[in-house]
Amino acid sequence: MLMHLPFVHHNTIGRGGHTLVDGPVMRWVSENQMHIYVHNRVDDGSAMGYVLTYVGLLIVVIQGGGIGWLTKRFRDKQLIFGGSILLAISLVGWALTPTLWVLLLVLVPLALAGGVLGVVTNSALTKSVYPEEVGGTLGLAAALGSVTRVLSPIVGGVLFDRVSPAAPGLLGALVMAWLISYTWRRVLFVSDLVCPPERVA
Repeated sequence: MLMHLPFVHHNTIGRGGHTLVDGPVMRWVSENQMHIYVHNRVDDGSAMGYVLTYVGLLIVVIQGGGIGWLTKRFRDKQLIFGGSILLAISLVGWALTPTLWVLLLVLVPLALAGGVLGVVTNSALTKSVYPEEVGGTLGLAAALGSVTRVLSPIVGGVLFDRVSPAAPGLLGALVMAWLISYTWRRVLFVSDLVCPPERVA
């Protein structure tokens, strides 16, 4: 068993000496003897800062140039299908990642898939409704996105705490697996998404 426990200081957790306790790690060495290992270290917050900077750079690169390159070479429905597969695989990798360095590698396809799906889905929606309905459709999509951003941390936190640290990622992968199946049956092999003809007054 491994726990990371912050020393509680007079101001708040994490203030003062910023000391973390890694442990305890328990190991039985005989029937009546057990070793317990504890390691104290200073937490300066730099690791999290590096990760957030890395994620920000990924978003800039992907949304600034990567998505445009992809949309010029593939159709919306192909990108939705491919992005769904990539996101499902990335979520499994994120759930099972053993180290920070592996996580940094997994974040690349995860950010790519999320960025592609976000942009291409809106593009597909605008092509599937009448011009006067575009604003309402995108507004509804944005509202649903906001709801998921509120519910996802709650559900993920419960799963992380009550089930397993890998549970949020695996549940996300299952949801994406359903979406892959739906896209295969209802999107990938149907006619290209185009705007409906103009309504006749």
